[in-house]
Amino acid sequence: MKNKNKFAALILTCLISLGLSAQAPSWQVNENEFEYTMTMVAYLNVNATTLSNSNDMLAAFVGGECRGVANLIYAESTDNYFAYLTVFSNSTSETVNFKIYNSITDTVTDADQTLPFEINKHYGGISSDFGFSKPSPRYFKKNVILCDVSKGAITVLFEQDDVFLTLEKDNQTFRAKTAVGTAQFENLEMGTYVLKINNSFKKTITIELEN
Repeated sequence: MKNKNKFAALILTCLISLGLSAQAPSWQVNENEFEYTMTMVAYLNVNATTLSNSNDMLAAFVGGECRGVANLIYAESTDNYFAYLTVFSNSTSETVNFKIYNSITDTVTDADQTLPFEINKHYGGISSDFGFSKPSPRYFKKNVILCDVSKGAITVLFEQDDVFLTLEKDNQTFRAKTAVGTAQFENLEMGTYVLKINNSFKKTITIELEN
């Protein structure tokens, strides 16, 4: 019986070790080969969940070549994790693609977003809504029009069902849930709203008078 227990413990230890030994991507960039940089501070969101582990990573690529990589860093002032990424290039005519590594699920996801490389350009900050995600919300807004200054509307398209969305403005909160990938907000007054998905991903949307 003791031998069986020892054998079971050995198997359990091996399984745990295998789980812990999941390999993060070996993304690397030789910074000395490049002349120009651009920088960004971004949050990462995959499948409506904002990543929050220092082993999670964001990497930039041009034509399959890694041009920058960064782990997430915790920002105490906002209680969130961000990637402080530097992207390297020798040209201003390149399109940069991004990959997200989720250390919990040990998966790599291609972000929806791409960016043109611009020398010394900076994106985002810990208080901005700049980030990389998969899937990403698309929204269409019906602005208040001069002949009908009643209300506006926002339609949000998101590739997952049963995802909770909120619009926040001042002390008002409007809630909806995706069905067939769509959520609708109606009877909205003019102003700036913050769209949140599962209380994490955020995007600023403004409803204005149409000319």
